[in-house]
Amino acid sequence: NYYALYVHNAAAEPAMAAPGPIQVYPAADAAAHAAFRQLLEGLRLPAVEIPRTELAGRLSAKPRYVLVAPRALDAASAGELAALRPWLEQGGQLLCLEQDYAGQLPWAPAITAIRLRHRRDFVLPAIGIDALPVRYADPLFAGLAARRYWESFNNPDGEIYRYLLAPLTADARMIGADLGRLEDVPVFGALVLDRKIGAGRCLISQIEAVKALEFQDGAARRYVVNLLRAWLSSD
Repeated sequence: NYYALYVHNAAAEPAMAAPGPIQVYPAADAAAHAAFRQLLEGLRLPAVEIPRTELAGRLSAKPRYVLVAPRALDAASAGELAALRPWLEQGGQLLCLEQDYAGQLPWAPAITAIRLRHRRDFVLPAIGIDALPVRYADPLFAGLAARRYWESFNNPDGEIYRYLLAPLTADARMIGADLGRLEDVPVFGALVLDRKIGAGRCLISQIEAVKALEFQDGAARRYVVNLLRAWLSSD
């Protein structure tokens, strides 16, 4: 057996430049949101949390950046998050991170999140195939241009993703697949989608990277930092 070992510098992350304040729509579970909040604080990003019942009011002020935090999209919040659509069409910049939600995205109903089908081979549950960057030279994968970084994370059972974004389109920056059982037809979809919506942009990542921060996964941390940087430098 062999195991990947990551050594992470204990020094504080260098501050990340942000063109303006970031409105963060949090998960209902404060504990689930804690690791992500700690990351934003470590990067010294100007993040302001939006109370989950006040999104529409915040959007009326036309903020430039809105971030939907991991696990923030659920049955209770789906209706409110639909308000992101007109804001995006008017030029908003949205980042949505690793949701545990199956179905059409409220602000982009043309995109459907599909959960991997469950199966068991020996003792491991299905986790799909490796995550596959469309272009390893993409700045999103800076420092991660090797297949070994996308085989597994330090999550339970090595989970690296649990949902696909369908249909698979040309604006995907990373793809994955659900192989199901041997007799099943494989299902391919996006794991990272970078889509223009009107005058705005919607960047969605279903890589389970923020969850892996709890387990000190260096590759996952590098990916999340790259993702935030790519989103904030989009203008």
